Amino acid sequence: MAAQAPAADTCPQDRDSELFDWLLDLPAAQVGSVASTLTPHEAAWLSTVDALVASDARRGDLLPMAAGIIPPLLASLRDDLQTAQSTAAQLARDSHLVAEVMSRANSAAAQGGRPLSSLTEAVQRIGILGVRQSISRVVLKPMFAPQRGSLTRTSTERLWQHASAQSEHCVALAQVAQVDGFDACLGGLLHNTGWLAGLRALERAFVDHPAPQSHRFSEAFKTAFAQRRHRLFAAFVTDWQLSPGLLAAARAVREAQGFEQAKEALACVLWQGNLRASEQVLTSAGRRLAPRPTEPSSTPATKPAPASTDGA
Repeated sequence: MAAQAPAADTCPQDRDSELFDWLLDLPAAQVGSVASTLTPHEAAWLSTVDALVASDARRGDLLPMAAGIIPPLLASLRDDLQTAQSTAAQLARDSHLVAEVMSRANSAAAQGGRPLSSLTEAVQRIGILGVRQSISRVVLKPMFAPQRGSLTRTSTERLWQHASAQSEHCVALAQVAQVDGFDACLGGLLHNTGWLAGLRALERAFVDHPAPQSHRFSEAFKTAFAQRRHRLFAAFVTDWQLSPGLLAAARAVREAQGFEQAKEALACVLWQGNLRASEQVLTSAGRRLAPRPTEPSSTPATKPAPASTDGA
C-alpha cells in the first residue's frame, strides 16, 4: 500500500527566512526591524521573476548546465542489471566517483568492519542506492559551482552544502514514509534548483530595478520568493521528465502552490528533509534559530549518514 502523506496541518514551519539570510550572508533578521510588506522595488523584482518562471525558454536559461547533466544521469542510474564488478569497473574511470564511493562505504554509518580498500567491496557494502547517491552527488555538484552574480557568488556553495544534507535526510525519511529511496535522494539534491534558478532570476531583475545599497529583504518578499522557488522546482522536475515518483511530487507541489500544502508522500519527505537540512546548516554556521512548534510525533527523528566532505 502506498504511503499516505501527513495531513497538511501537521507540516512543520519552514526555516526559509533564516536560510535566505544565511545563503546571502546577511545578518540574521530582527523581526521587529524588518518590513512586513513588499516595497515597490520588491514588487518590481517579483514581476521580472514571474516572467522568467512562466517562459519555458527563459526558465531553462536560468540553469544552462541542467540539459546536459540530468538526462545522462538518469539514463546511467536506472540500470539495475549491473553487478558490483561491472559497476566498479565503470566507476573506476572517474577519480571523483571513486573517492565519493570509497568515502561513503567507509563512513561511520556504513562501517561494518575493517576499512575497505577495494572499489568492488565498497560497491557491495553500500549497495545500488549508495552508488546512485554517490554518482548523483558527483554529477550534480557542478550545477552549484560559484557564480559571478551578486547573489549567487556567495549562495551557490552554501546551497550545495544544504542540498547534500537534505539528500541524506530525505533518504533516511524515505524508509519511514515508504517511498523510493533514490527518488528521495535525487529530489533532495535537486530541491535547491528552485533556489538557484530563483536567485539567478532575481539577479536579472536587478538590471532594470537595482537593489538599494544595504537592502534588507522584507518578510513578505521572502514568502513570495519562496512560492516562486517551489514553482521553479516543480517546473524543472516536469521539464526533465524524472521518475514517476518525482513527477507525482512535482504535480502535487504545483497544484498545492507550494510544498507546505502538498498532500503527497514524497513531497512531504522533501519538505521535512529541507527543514532538517536547514536547521543542520544554520546551527553549524552558528545561527541562532527562532523557536518553532515541535514536529509531529508521527514522524520519527532520523539521523542521516554523514555526507562525504568534498569541499562542500
